[in-house]
Amino acid sequence: DVLYNASTLADEPWLLTRDEEGIPMLALIFLVFGFIVMSIAAVFTLVLAVRYDGEIDQRPMGPIYYYIMFFVASISALVYYSMWSETSVVRIKEDGQTHILFPARYLDWAITSPLMLIALSLLGDAPLPAIVGIVGCDMLNVSCLFFGAFYGYEHKFFWWVTGLIFFAVLLFMLFQELSKASELGRVSEYDANTLRWLTYIFAACWAVFPVVWLVGQTGTSTTSFNVEMAFEVLADVVVKLSFILILIVRLPADGASQYSIKRDMNDIPDYGSATKSGGWRGNLTSSTFV
Repeated sequence: DVLYNASTLADEPWLLTRDEEGIPMLALIFLVFGFIVMSIAAVFTLVLAVRYDGEIDQRPMGPIYYYIMFFVASISALVYYSMWSETSVVRIKEDGQTHILFPARYLDWAITSPLMLIALSLLGDAPLPAIVGIVGCDMLNVSCLFFGAFYGYEHKFFWWVTGLIFFAVLLFMLFQELSKASELGRVSEYDANTLRWLTYIFAACWAVFPVVWLVGQTGTSTTSFNVEMAFEVLADVVVKLSFILILIVRLPADGASQYSIKRDMNDIPDYGSATKSGGWRGNLTSSTFV
């Protein structure tokens, strides 16, 4: 369904028809769905961030998660709107077929996935070198997929394989930090369980994108544009809503008791790369919560 043939419009169901630009209506519906969901999520997280007072969410780094997810949801909503309104659409002809590509999708990945990885790293108290390595591999992965889609027509599978290698390294480092967070006692057991669930969800949903890239318009074109959009939108919405619901809704509500006891600085072990925990935080200089 990558070719626009006006003569067949009358014989197709409405959901499979195409607009004037040749984009299927069903794909546009998925994009509108993504825009609406992410817009609501952006407003929701902004309200929570503005109303934050530390009474319910008493984590030392609590406010950062709210703003990170607000930026993630806002960027995604704007990207979905640009895709739905066809503000930036690229059509590439290859082997007699016209492939429809959205550059904004890669902009979304290049910004929102590092933000979510930073949130995971903060939750797991990962050291700064690990954060740089994880985010760097993620950005290299997205860059390879972008170049393969738009500039590497004859070498696109080289870019895809290279991006897949960076993604594999990213997952290795991510699960390594997950293991260290639990074994070295960098975080509480409650936070470790939350970190584990978020890591699994991120890995599963983000693994959808290189697969869809391979079988979709950018790769072999063995699947329809509607199926490609459906998997991309659903995976994107699921991972981002999961982060919002678990990281800034469930965790503060269910885990408030984990942070409710004020302790003196003498009772709190130092944080930092010089300690056995290897955490990224500097030494705390005022009373905090644990």
